[in-house]
Parts: sequence; C-alpha cells; structure tokens
Amino acid sequence: MIIRTTIGAFVISQDTADAIESLRTDGHLFRSTFEIQLGGVDAAASHLSDQRTPALLIVETHAGGDELFAQLDQLAGVCDPNARVILIGAQNDIGLYRELMSMGLSDYLLGPVNAGMIKDSIIRTFEGRGGESGGRVITFFGLSGGVGSSVVAHNVAAELSKRFDAQVIIIDADIPFGTAGLNFNLQPRQTIADALAQFNRLDPRLMEQLLVEYDDKLSLLLSPGTPSNETRVTTETINGLMRAIRPMADFIILDLPRTWDSWVIDLLASTDELVLVGKPDLANLRNGKSMVEFLGPKRGTDSPTRLVLNQVGEVKKRNRGRRLQECPRHRGVGCDPLRWRHLRQGPQRGRTGRGVELEK
Repeated sequence: MIIRTTIGAFVISQDTADAIESLRTDGHLFRSTFEIQLGGVDAAASHLSDQRTPALLIVETHAGGDELFAQLDQLAGVCDPNARVILIGAQNDIGLYRELMSMGLSDYLLGPVNAGMIKDSIIRTFEGRGGESGGRVITFFGLSGGVGSSVVAHNVAAELSKRFDAQVIIIDADIPFGTAGLNFNLQPRQTIADALAQFNRLDPRLMEQLLVEYDDKLSLLLSPGTPSNETRVTTETINGLMRAIRPMADFIILDLPRTWDSWVIDLLASTDELVLVGKPDLANLRNGKSMVEFLGPKRGTDSPTRLVLNQVGEVKKRNRGRRLQECPRHRGVGCDPLRWRHLRQGPQRGRTGRGVELEK
C-alpha cells in the first residue's frame, strides 16, 4: 500500500520529529508530503488558523484530563472536520482511548514513539478507508507491443468485480490507441482526455459523469482511441486524476500505453501492484529483466513486481524445442512468472470485441 497524502506533524519531542522525518523515504510513504514543526497542539492551532489543514494531522501533547480536552477543542476550532488526526499522548488509559476514538480521532499512540509505531498508525488510518488513499491500484504494462497487456488487464478487472463482489474501475490511459471501449463494446460519452483537461477540479461527482458503466460493479474511463486527439499527459494531470478516482472503487485497474515518459515511470514506481505482461521470447525476457532491475529500488520489497507470460502456446520457431524454464534469460529475470497464460485457438480469440471476457 503506497499512501499519497499530505501530513502535518506538530510534536513536542525532537525524537518524535526525527522519527517522522525518517518516514519521508519509507516505501509506503515516499509519495506523501511532510511538514514537521515543534510546538505540539498550540503550534498546530496557530499554524492552521490561516493555513489549509493537511489530510493527516499528527499532534503530540503531554497534557491530561480537562487540559487535554481543552487543547483538542482548540484544535477542532481551526481544523478541517474531514482531516484525520493521530494523537501522541502521555496517558496509558483504555477509557481515554475509547473516548478519543468516539470523538473521531483516527488513532492514539502512547509516547514515546518510534518511526515504526507512527508508520503502522498511518497505514491503519488509511487502510480500508475512503479519501486520498482509496482503492488499490493495479497497473498493467506490456514489455513489448502485441503481448496482450490490455486484454489481461480488462479480464482481471472483470474477474475482481465478480469474485470479490467489488467496485472496479478501468482507466484506459492509451489516449490514441486504447482498446477498452472495443473490448467491452462501449461507446464513451466523455473520455480520459476530458478528465485530464480539468484535472485541478476533478472530484468523485464529476468523475461519475466521465465514467461509462459496464455493469453495477465495473466502470470504465475510456480513451478517445484516435490519433487526432492531442491531449498531453503529465505527472501533474495524471496525479490529479488518480486522486479523484481512487476513493470511488475498491480496485483501480490502470492500463498503461507502452511509452517511456516521465508520468509512466512515476506510475510504474508508485502503483500498489505492478503487473508486467510479456511473451515467452528472448526480447520480452530481456525487457522484463531490465524493468525489474530498474523499478526494484524505486518500488521496494513491500511492493513486488509481477510477471505474466501471455501467449505461451505461440512460440516463435527459433525458440521451439527448448523449454522456457531452461532459458538462461528466464532464470535471470529477477522474479518468477505469476502465471503461464496459454493462447487459445479458435472462436475464443475473437470474443473480446463483443464485450465478453476472454477467459474465465
């Protein structure tokens, strides 16, 4: 789980400040922005009186009893009611904990705290809750052209919506050549190009107007599918889109084009789950190895990169007679294939154009 949010910390202890500072480079939080100040609740109230409240507020206090609740009342007077608040305090009292939770605090930690305790609290605060964290993003990227990355992505989305009875949204980010509309037999009213054009004012209500519903569980943000559309995607515009759409579903399936722009690299590095799709030939295995080596340090060990080998039944003649598992390049890819996906012959190959899943 990679959390993208704004975090404001107003603490008393320098040790607490140092612990939060160390989380800037953590694999779960490196996409978040931090503002750390000493001064506790008084500093937070003063700062927030004329500044925007961060999505997550971490405050530390040594007060207890009536003084503690007076401080919280002071903070509530200047804090956005939708902000999440983690309180670090000095009282070890289960009754106090329950009362604070009933007041709407996200978590209460007994000081002194360390980086691990704060990190775990932040993850608990965002896990399974709406807001900037939202649904789990699964990104699909083809290791070469024609490997079927989009078809695999679309089928995974359909299966997730059925197997887990979950809300799923597919984002077709290939603006000139996206195929989600064709595969699900849908005509877009508006497309991802319209969303990107107004990225700074997107919210779930506006996103609902841009999505096309396939059924009650699966919706799509379709691409124009025409080279004449010259919409330019940037890191800023795609991040604005992702912030708006993540709270709307349990799973976000991001179908990326095979291009190597900065916004694509950023999404590959920060997505919750990354699935690389390739064919069983040497070029794809080389590309897979290069991608794993490049993205591994950026994604960390908590966010593994997965490999799907598609079209296994259709091997080029020069590779026939040699088992894929025996290929030296396969052994050096850096991750085992998530699944062998055999190519099916006959009518099964042409069903996606009628809006039917390729395979169960």
